[in-house]
Amino acid sequence: MARDGARFYGVYDFPSVVKPITVGDGAGMRLILNNSFDRSCGVSFSIGLLRLVCLNGMTSLVADTDVTKKHSHKLDLSFIKESIGACQLKFEESVKDFSILADHRITQEQGGLILDNLAIKKVLAESMKDSIQMIWDAPSFEEDKGRNLYNLYNATTQHLTREVEGGKFEYARRVSQSVLKNLTKAHTKTDHFAKLTQRVPEKEKVAVEVAV
Repeated sequence: MARDGARFYGVYDFPSVVKPITVGDGAGMRLILNNSFDRSCGVSFSIGLLRLVCLNGMTSLVADTDVTKKHSHKLDLSFIKESIGACQLKFEESVKDFSILADHRITQEQGGLILDNLAIKKVLAESMKDSIQMIWDAPSFEEDKGRNLYNLYNATTQHLTREVEGGKFEYARRVSQSVLKNLTKAHTKTDHFAKLTQRVPEKEKVAVEVAV
């Protein structure tokens, strides 16, 4: 439940519908049903992925094409079957997208710089950035020891799933989507990757410059 009971989210996992992302690492299909009691949003299904290694919920960018129906007394629930079919196709696309991120290697330092710059961009709160950095520095799972954009995103979803999602489901989804959007853009656009990996000025130096 979210917004004092105004909205409802149902998360349905299908671990038998599995696709490999990298060697030894796969994801099952996840459907997320969203509805509201105050008509602030329509009925919608979106696609996500359940990473089987650690049960992290990974948000897919193709969820932006949610199948949505407005509230109406004439609502035909047969659209649910169509929605699930569409989400299955999106699941296939999402697995390919994550595989591409796994192929984009980065250094340990670049991962930390990306988190720093995402905090500067207000994508991550400073305290959240620090928590994700701890996971990035000391991966909980053998599959996350590789240094690439996919594992950096996994560090993010691990923190969101364990520490944020339970009490702030919508907020966790927004952060996950925003981080994934930036990492995907960093893979496809060299200038964005350069911006996210540029060194952050030391706070002490910044404070001195402001004082002067």
